[in-house]
Amino acid sequence: MIQQISSAASHPALSNSVLPRTSEGGSDRLQANRFHTGKYFEAKFGIAIMDQGKIVVEGTSEERITPNTVWLEYEFRGKPTDLRRRPPQWAPYHLRLDWMMWFAALSPSYAYSWFDPLVKKLLQNDAAILRLLRRNPFPDAPPQAVRATLYKYRFTTPRERRESRAWWTRTRVGEFLQPTTREGSMQRWRREVATA
Repeated sequence: MIQQISSAASHPALSNSVLPRTSEGGSDRLQANRFHTGKYFEAKFGIAIMDQGKIVVEGTSEERITPNTVWLEYEFRGKPTDLRRRPPQWAPYHLRLDWMMWFAALSPSYAYSWFDPLVKKLLQNDAAILRLLRRNPFPDAPPQAVRATLYKYRFTTPRERRESRAWWTRTRVGEFLQPTTREGSMQRWRREVATA
């Protein structure tokens, strides 16, 4: 039993979250982030991806798209959208769509096979797809158009959180998918993640 616990605790992401901080033997790696999942992802993917973009999918009920069009965000169950929503804990469950959106922001070519069908289903208010989301901003009728915008998210500082009550702050990076309608074909979408 002790050997199993010792072996599990040797995993970087797990050991950094359960083992106490010490003044010797690894305190440097624990100072930046107690849970230090960045090392795990760096080992898995070869790069540190802590400051990665997030895709926000939005729809509108307006028939004519103008610079003043009001866009409403689809909320996903796990990934950040609502800036005031506390980051949820889903383990041991796996939110497949949220995970796929994370990879799409990292590498848009990953999403070529499934992102367009997702948008088409959102334009139809498809019940099976909507069950995967936390909130549909169009419960009564499907949206006229859907778009996707790329943002850089970061956690707010303690001071920012006290003032705004928001867990996140975000900066718009650019367009991931241009406004797309039921009648129109899928428009051009981003081929690379822009740097902020």
